[in-house]
Amino acid sequence: MGVQIPPSTEGFMDNEKEYLKSSLESFKKYLPKRIVEKILTNPYDVRVDSERRVVTVLFGDISGFTALSERLDPEDVIKVINKYFKKMVRIVDKYGGDVDKFIGDAVLVVFGAPVAHSDDPERAVRAALEMQKEMETIEPVYAKGEYVKVTMHIGINTGEVVALNMGVDDRMEYTIMGDNVNLTSRLEGVAKSGEIIISENTYKHVKDVFEFEKLEPVMVKGKKDPVQIYKVLSLKKDIVKEEDLNFVGSEEIVKLPEKLLERFIIQNKNFSLYVKGDEGCGKTKYLNILYDRFDRKNVKIFKLNGQAFFSNIPFKKLKDFVSEQLKIDETDSKDSIKNKIDNFLLSDESDGFYLLFGLEDFEGDQKVFETRVLTTLKIFLEKIIVSEKTLFLLDDFDLFDTPSKNLFLKLFKNFLERNNFSVALSSKEKIEFEFTDEVLLKSLSYEYFKQLILSKSSKQINGNDVEFLFKRSEGNPKRFVEIFKFLTEKKLFSEKDEELFITSEGKKVIPDSLKSVFISKIDSLKENEKKLIQYTSLVGYRFKKSEILEYFNFPQKDVDESFKIFVDKGFLEFFDKDTYYFSSELFYDVVYNSLSMEKRKVLHKNVGDYIEKKFPEKSEEIFRKLAFHYSKSEDPQKGAYYLEKVGDINSKYFSYIQSVENYQESINFLEKGKIIEKIIPVVIKLVNIYINLGSFNKALEILNSKRELFSEDENREIDYLLLEGVIYDRMGDYSKSEEIYTEALRKSLGIKNKKSLAKIYNSLGILKSFEGKYDQSLEFYNLSLDLNIKENNKKDTASIYLNIGKIYLEQNRFDEAKKYFELSFNVFKDIDDRRGELFALINLGTVYDLTGNYEKAEKFYKDALQLAGLVKDEILKARIENNLGNIKFLTGDYDDAIKIYQKASFILEKYEEFKGLSEIYSNMGEINFLLGEFDLSRDYYEKSLNLLEKISYRHLKTYTSLNYANLLSFLGYLEEAEKIVLDNRDYIESNNLIDFKIISLNILAKINGLKSFLDKETELVIEGINLAKKYGIRELEYNLNSTYIKTLIQSNQLKEAEEIAKEVLDYAEKNNNEILVADILASLADIYIRTQDMENISEISSKSFEISQKTKSKLSLLRTYISLSRFYLLTEDLTSCEDILKEAEKISEKIGSLEHILIVYKIFDDLYSKLKNDKLKYISLLKGVSNVEKYILRAGETNRDNLLYKRGFINFYKHLFDIMENLFDVDFIKNVLKDFDKKIVVEILKDFNKIENYKDSKTKILLKEFEKDEKDI
Repeated sequence: MGVQIPPSTEGFMDNEKEYLKSSLESFKKYLPKRIVEKILTNPYDVRVDSERRVVTVLFGDISGFTALSERLDPEDVIKVINKYFKKMVRIVDKYGGDVDKFIGDAVLVVFGAPVAHSDDPERAVRAALEMQKEMETIEPVYAKGEYVKVTMHIGINTGEVVALNMGVDDRMEYTIMGDNVNLTSRLEGVAKSGEIIISENTYKHVKDVFEFEKLEPVMVKGKKDPVQIYKVLSLKKDIVKEEDLNFVGSEEIVKLPEKLLERFIIQNKNFSLYVKGDEGCGKTKYLNILYDRFDRKNVKIFKLNGQAFFSNIPFKKLKDFVSEQLKIDETDSKDSIKNKIDNFLLSDESDGFYLLFGLEDFEGDQKVFETRVLTTLKIFLEKIIVSEKTLFLLDDFDLFDTPSKNLFLKLFKNFLERNNFSVALSSKEKIEFEFTDEVLLKSLSYEYFKQLILSKSSKQINGNDVEFLFKRSEGNPKRFVEIFKFLTEKKLFSEKDEELFITSEGKKVIPDSLKSVFISKIDSLKENEKKLIQYTSLVGYRFKKSEILEYFNFPQKDVDESFKIFVDKGFLEFFDKDTYYFSSELFYDVVYNSLSMEKRKVLHKNVGDYIEKKFPEKSEEIFRKLAFHYSKSEDPQKGAYYLEKVGDINSKYFSYIQSVENYQESINFLEKGKIIEKIIPVVIKLVNIYINLGSFNKALEILNSKRELFSEDENREIDYLLLEGVIYDRMGDYSKSEEIYTEALRKSLGIKNKKSLAKIYNSLGILKSFEGKYDQSLEFYNLSLDLNIKENNKKDTASIYLNIGKIYLEQNRFDEAKKYFELSFNVFKDIDDRRGELFALINLGTVYDLTGNYEKAEKFYKDALQLAGLVKDEILKARIENNLGNIKFLTGDYDDAIKIYQKASFILEKYEEFKGLSEIYSNMGEINFLLGEFDLSRDYYEKSLNLLEKISYRHLKTYTSLNYANLLSFLGYLEEAEKIVLDNRDYIESNNLIDFKIISLNILAKINGLKSFLDKETELVIEGINLAKKYGIRELEYNLNSTYIKTLIQSNQLKEAEEIAKEVLDYAEKNNNEILVADILASLADIYIRTQDMENISEISSKSFEISQKTKSKLSLLRTYISLSRFYLLTEDLTSCEDILKEAEKISEKIGSLEHILIVYKIFDDLYSKLKNDKLKYISLLKGVSNVEKYILRAGETNRDNLLYKRGFINFYKHLFDIMENLFDVDFIKNVLKDFDKKIVVEILKDFNKIENYKDSKTKILLKEFEKDEKDI
């Protein structure tokens, strides 16, 4: 049957109907649902006439409510009542009843008016049972010092009533009246707390469905004779549904839900559960058990199901979740969706949902899009759950669309940090997530299978038949249940001696697969029922009942009755209100394919035509529906059109794989329909998708396969060549790309196609810039620029100005670069292209940044920062912040630099933008190194290097690695530092990175200096200085000179050291490099100490101290303190020397530089020798030895002897032993020495034993003891 508009609405204008529908939405809470539907069906006759009808009436009341209300405040009473009514109304709606009225704490429900069903009595009793079950989940109410359990008692009666509009014309109420209504009220009064009492009339209709207890007849008001009543106990056992059974499995699996409940509710700890298993092994059922357990404890539960039918629609599941909470319907207009979002979220919170629902245009990458959605989602969920205990249940998570999966997992990771939130997921596939608990469900073992049979059948099944069923079902619970239902429904069991046997016929006809089971189920339906479910499958896996009525013109009564049968048989599942879905993907496929292909095509075409006409303004969901129906109908033109539209939508959500499928299918339809002129635009979209994905060979393959279509027209052929050139360009084959662009240029010149010429010149300009041929690049850009200006193509004009500016920037032609960036900015501003303005401002800032005009650079960066906020590009905002941080870094404002870097890193961490983040961490490592915060510096360098392992950014990785090696050398890790530098040497050499080579030479020189290889240090540092001079890299030249000065001091070439130091100091002061100034002043102080130049020492030390304080560089301050302590020691001001050394000790230990720590303890040794304070000398030497051992451990075994003998660190041991020999007995000395390197201790003891003064003393005893220990080792 074709699609028809219901006759009663013909002639009623669409806009009036829509207005009425939207108006009545507001009154659904005041009118019975069926009345609203009846008004919508015939809007011109809103009067509902009085009529006599046989209905089933349910009257439910809260037990003990009067006493409870006396104990509670009115507001609390309302809360209890509303919670109760909310749960009850949902159940009523589920079973097709209507709430007639609320009377205080009571509810009057009618089944059968205004719409009747053949099984209204059964519906009413089922609803009552579910109501009582739901009441168990309502927690006791705390009232005046005690908890009161809220319960319910229910009366049900069936009989004739009068259904009518009661009242006057301007105020009427639809209701039911009559003796049978009064009797229901009396039965409710007879029922005790938690009971359901029904009349004889209801019992007659439902006696075969439920278990009852027959009670004594009772006298009720208004009746002369006693009334027979029955108490409802439960559904009969033989019709209990499979999902209500206990779960069969190992004790650990069965008991886990209760353990999780206790953990969550009692212990106040969260959980994350992963339920893994193949189809049919009970994943859904297991989650349903969790739902039941947690729902009874009033946990807020969100349950979402994955479906393969929707798994290719990006963000589908996420949008479904948000839509359900905000009551967003797929037919809502954009304004309506926006209003619903704005009513729940503040204006600065809703940004992500605007993107999610396509309410806002977006320019940016996928990461930014998803992070903005996630940010709003977090705020949204916070507002929904507040402080309530909340559980997310996500069934068949592997069938969620990929973007939704990713965002849900990120959301859960965030919310699982709190103890009121938990999550359980089921999936066939592995989920990359750290779960607290995991359950693996498999096909049942034979023993568990027998338990499943016992739970399913009320009677014993013959053992041989149990084995037969086990083999046929392969232990799969779902398969067994379907087979068992099949045998039961077909009456294929025989009974003997209270034991069930499968009949011989039963064993023959048992289907060999679930698909066969489902086919037999469909075939067993009545013809009208079969037709209805087949037509329903055409709408999709999930659908609205109202859609079936709207599209196919089935009588509502037939649909209502059939849907009840479909739900009871497990064909369909009720979701909410008007929405249903098929019980499984497989069953859906079987039903859908049971219709002939030709019939499906016709019906899909009719449905598509109806939807297309109904929705002139189409939402994304409507486009998807139309693509589905027209593609299934194989309509070439409309199928192709709507598939292309869906491809565009999927591209917008970065679901490129789905877009590829949509575009390819669109092309196939167009080719089939021979609609050639529309193929090329779709092919271009498809090729561009493959280019964006980096699948260049596939892009070429697609393009080449359609070459004939492009060759039919010269302009199309030029488009072809341009696209082909872009592909080779992106592949890095610049010569091939240039060859293709040149051919395109020749053809464009031939037909004088100015638009194409401008594009080709621009492409050639880009190509030449990649090759570093900047003059040629400028030539092509200018040719393109002239054409675009003549054609008044302002957007391309502005972009070319920007590209020309970048070329000049690369050539360090800053004035020209500035000119073109300003031109670009003005044109972008003229066309109100904010992103274009933004990039022009950033580049202008870069010009001033590179020319040292930091004030102007900062101004442009700040203007760009403001604009980045307006275009909502947080990643770009963070990159601009990084540039501002760099300016603060370069100008020595380290505190502000760190604050800005931290602000930028917070944004980039949120977006997982590793490239920008690794750069910021590297910068922060460098600043903290300069400030002497070595621990922090090390943390940031390691963070940066860890991120750089994940991404391809070798240049920054090498730079950060070198800085990290430099830091490690200061901390004493000489072998590790040297290895890092040498590991990067090949990359530096092969890419001719001169600056990196100079830095490497500087670090290697320092390392050799620390090993006391002064000749090698001198050789390396001079090589670096010469290289820096050759390439004019003055900053690195003077940094190397700073190292060379220290080398000269070490080798006592003090005059040359002083000359170079003064030259470097002059450069550093002129360039405001205060860190270098502080470093050189410390070196000069060291020189003057050694030359005992008292006149200069005081002045230089004072300057050094002042600049170190200003820069807040702990390392510079430490070197100043060391110089001052030596000065005071030299001048015999021993008190001042001790005071300043104690400060130096604190700083050296804080920054962790073992080199400087040991210098400090060496001076302490000299000081306490002069003071003749053996005890303090002992303490300082003990600390010195401890740090020597730490240094040897860090520097590596190969550097041991250099440190001990060339650097003289062995003297710490000798001096310590000497002082202990005078102060302590043998046992004490032995106890101290046992913690030191045994080999070194033995060497020292041997040396001391050779000295006359120590012979036959404690030395001999100790030597014997430690030689024995060394042999044992």
